[in-house]
Order: sequence, then C-alpha cells, then structure tokens
Amino acid sequence: MLFYEEFIKNIKTDLKVQGKEKFSLELKRTAMWLGTGIPFLIAGLLQIYIYLSSKDIKDIVVGVIFLFLSFKHIKLFLSYGIVLDFDKDILKSKDVELKFKDVESCELREEVVGKRGKVQPV
Repeated sequence: MLFYEEFIKNIKTDLKVQGKEKFSLELKRTAMWLGTGIPFLIAGLLQIYIYLSSKDIKDIVVGVIFLFLSFKHIKLFLSYGIVLDFDKDILKSKDVELKFKDVESCELREEVVGKRGKVQPV
C-alpha cells in the first residue's frame, strides 16, 4: 500500500505503480456501521421470534424496522470501497468507473474534513 509520506516523496520522481490498490473504511467508521448494524439485526430477529410466539402485530412491525436498519447499515459497510487498478488505468468505486487518462489534474493535500477539525489527506 502506498502511504501518504511515501506518495509525497515519490510525486516529484517518476512514480510507477503496478497492480491494484484497495481502500476501505477506516476502523472508526467500520466499528460505527457494524456496531450498530449487527445489534439491530439481532434485535430484529428477536422481535420476529417474539412475534411467532405472541402473534402481536407490533412485534413484527418493530422487527421489520430493526431488520431494515440493520440491512441498510451492513449494506453501507459492504458497498464502500475504492480500487485503483494501475494495470487497466481505472479508478473503480461504487457507481463510478473513471479512467486515468480522462483526469486532467489531481491534487493531494491535507485539509480539515467535517466539523471535527482533524487534518486528513484529501
């Protein structure tokens, strides 16, 4: 994997990268999406189990809501990813496939992203 400092050093030289580079969510966001998705899934399955024994309509409604939320969170976690394919010169993301030859300029810098005030490479 190409780290930020190595990238800055190599940007002035001839950068030759081959193969594929894959980027996924950072650990905090992974913990957030899976930490809420899996408990919602368990709660939804429990509510459906309770519905099977009590036959109360509110249990199935709450169970379906929990299952919907859990599938949404798990889908967001599984669908995120960026692949840089240097052999085919393509950047692939969720719905985007961008060819490197179509890019006119690209800038890598450190900025504050969001409200937290933490500096990150963008």
